[in-house]
Order: sequence, then C-alpha cells, then structure tokens
Amino acid sequence: MSVRRNISHVLPGGLDLSGVPPFCRAQGAFVFDSAGNSYLDLISGYGTVIVGHANEVIVEEVAKTLRTGNYMYGHHELLSSLEQRLTALFPSTAAALFFKTGSEAVQCSARLVRATTRRERILRCGFHGWHDQFMTENVSWHDYGRDPVVKGVVAGVPTMLGSTVTRVALDKESLELELGKGDVAALILDPVQLSPPYQEQLGEVQEKCRAHGSLLIIDESKTGFRVSPAGVQGLLNVYGDVTILSKALANGFPLAAVLVSEHVHAQSQDAKIMGTYNEELSALTAANATLDILFEKKAWQELKEIGDWLLERVNEDLQRMGCPAFSLVAYRWSCMPMLIHKGNTVRSSRELLSVVAQKLLDRRILWLPHHMNFLSLAHERDSLAEFAKTLVEVCAEVECDKP
Repeated sequence: MSVRRNISHVLPGGLDLSGVPPFCRAQGAFVFDSAGNSYLDLISGYGTVIVGHANEVIVEEVAKTLRTGNYMYGHHELLSSLEQRLTALFPSTAAALFFKTGSEAVQCSARLVRATTRRERILRCGFHGWHDQFMTENVSWHDYGRDPVVKGVVAGVPTMLGSTVTRVALDKESLELELGKGDVAALILDPVQLSPPYQEQLGEVQEKCRAHGSLLIIDESKTGFRVSPAGVQGLLNVYGDVTILSKALANGFPLAAVLVSEHVHAQSQDAKIMGTYNEELSALTAANATLDILFEKKAWQELKEIGDWLLERVNEDLQRMGCPAFSLVAYRWSCMPMLIHKGNTVRSSRELLSVVAQKLLDRRILWLPHHMNFLSLAHERDSLAEFAKTLVEVCAEVECDKP
C-alpha cells in the first residue's frame, strides 16, 4: 500500500511553485524545468550558490576527489588546509569544526560556549536554524523594516526549551536586562539584524557581552564572503568569539564551519562534538575551489557593484512609471535585494508583494516576496537589466490593479 505525501510547493519566503514542472537542471544563473523552460534564478539556493550553478571548475575538482575516495576518517590534508585558510580570515580564531548544515553549526556553537563559560542560557537575535531550542518562538525575522512578529509555538518543540534560548532585540536596554542576569553563555547574532550605524552597534554589542562575561557568536551563514572576505565582521572590523560560516562557503555543496579560539576549541572533546559525515571530502574540495574563485574575482566587490547598479536602475524606473509605493532595497547590503511596498490599500503590502512574485514566476523569474534574494557572480548585467525591466512592468501592473 503506497502512502501519498502531502508536499507543499510554497518555498520558505513565500513563492508558490505548485504550477511549475519539476526542476531538472541548473547552470550559471538559470534553472530549467522538465518541460524545457528556463528561469532566471535570483533565489540562488537561499544564498548557497554564490559562483553560479554547476560551475565547471568546482564540478571538476569535486569529480577528482570522488575518483580518489570521499571519506578518510578525518585524516586528510584538505581538512587542515581549509581550516588554516578560514581561520586566517578571522582574528583570534585558530580552529575550525566542519558540519553539513548551518543548523548543526549553531548547535555546535551553543554547546561549546556553554562548556566554555559554564553557563546555560543563550540569547539569540535572528534566524539560526530549525533545531528545537532555536525554534521555541517561531518569529518572522525577514520582514524588512518591521519588528519581528512572534507567530507562536512550533509543533513538536517542547515549550520548556524556551528557558534555555531567549530571543532578544539589540537595543541597549534589552541587552543590558538579559546580560545583566549573569547566566548568559553567549549571544548569537545574525548580522542582518543590525541597524545603522552598523559598526557602532556591533561594537556596542561586543562590549556588552564582554562586560558580562558572555561570548559573542556571529552567524555569517548569509553574509559570509558576500560583503567582504571576512563577512560583516571584516567589513566592520568588529569580530565575535565564534564565527559560523555556511551557505556560500561551498557554492551549494553541504558544508558549514564553526571557527573558534584555541580556548573554546579545547572544550570540543569533552563536549562530544562529532558527526559521521562532517569531514567527507567532496564538500571540502568544493569549498576550496569556491574560495579560489571568490578571491580571484574579489566577489564581494563585484556583488556590491551589481547590487548597487540594480537598485538604482529599478528605483529610478519605478519612480518614472508612477509606482512610488514599491522600491527595491538592500537587505542591509545590496547583494541581498528585496522588494518592499509602502502604501495604504485594501490589499495588504504583504499580499501585493506575493502577487508580484507570482507574476514574475509567470515570466520565468524566481524571486522570493518575503525574504531577501541573493545575487551571484553568474548574474550578468544583461539578464539583470531584463529582470529590472520586467520587475518594473509587473509592479506597475499590480499598482494599477490594486483597490
């Protein structure tokens, strides 16, 4: 007897793919469905694909590794070479622990800071994966310009875990209140939650954590290599005690890294940090090849240039077309663009943004309405210019249709 699965085709971030044939191939900035249609991909694997889909150099390097064996018990030169390469980017870090997902990296970081400080409570600001303790409040973190909205309790997550991880805002009063209780092992921060002036705010967060004997974990899963060689920390020259890298690290191959000092790393054995597939070699190879490309092309500079250009072009045309309620914004940094709508209509701004995304899908463009999107090195200006033109046309169409 077969069991029929109820599969949702609505992507996290709000795009409904239920009317689209299954995807079967991806290359560069495009994905292709089984009917032969191509789609300009601005989701980019939620930021994992920074070089472009199926990059030939990366694929060939991974193929070489697979031909010589993919798992050698964590005793391989690739581990130490990638560790040295990553820790060199972040002052005070001396060791790297590897995982398959950002969620695992967050769990590792949480256990290590607890073992190091002998405290149990962790403060969180941002989305940090799906594991139970970090989902005790289901919060909409990615609504641009709005305070996070608590959506309730996630099914299957024990409510008692709410005492171990506490959601906190970055204002001085909230931080002082929670850190002042003296039981906080660390604050884990997604830097997209910062607000201007970024350097000043991150510096204040760092100082407050240190003053109260708490560590600072900076989760650069989204921002790593996109805004500087060392993510937001390198851009602002303010560094945490623990750094998490994921997503773009291996251009879509499953890999995450936790970078720590020798002092924190010393706790890893007693804290039983382990995992069968943490040190398989294909993802490590992909990471090395990805980093070669990113540094050769100075990806963070190129992504900023095309992001700035795209925002300026779209917003000028939106004004010219009489659509001032719509604007394309940088979700903190222009390499992560997001469309917003500000206006008093019968239909909510959130609903209108969903309509725009679905109309873009009809025109073979993949765009998330309620989440940042991600530019990659494979996005050429010609295809982005066509996207800009289409986006403005769709916004004008929706503007005319709304009550």
